[in-house]
Amino acid sequence: MSTGDWHAATDLTVRNEVIARELKATAPDVDEFDFPEPRDADEWENPLFDSARDYVAQIDCYKEFQGKATAGKKLGRPCKAVKIGGGK
Repeated sequence: MSTGDWHAATDLTVRNEVIARELKATAPDVDEFDFPEPRDADEWENPLFDSARDYVAQIDCYKEFQGKATAGKKLGRPCKAVKIGGGK
C-alpha cells in the first residue's frame, strides 16, 4: 500500500469513526417509545405454499388453486388454500 493510499484509508477510517460517534450521540433512546403489541397472524388452515410438500405436489396444489388441470399424485389432503374462518 502506498503512502497516499494509507493516508486515504486512515482519513476514511477517522471519518467513519466520527460519523459513528455522531450517530450514537443523536440516536433516540428506544425506551422512550411505546411500541405496539404484535397481533396474531392471519393464518391459512391449508396454505397455498407448504414446505412439507415435495416440488411436484406443490406445483399440483398451485395449479389446482389456479383452476388448471393437474396430472400429479394426490396427497390425501386438500390442496385448496382455505383461510381459517372461511373464504378463499
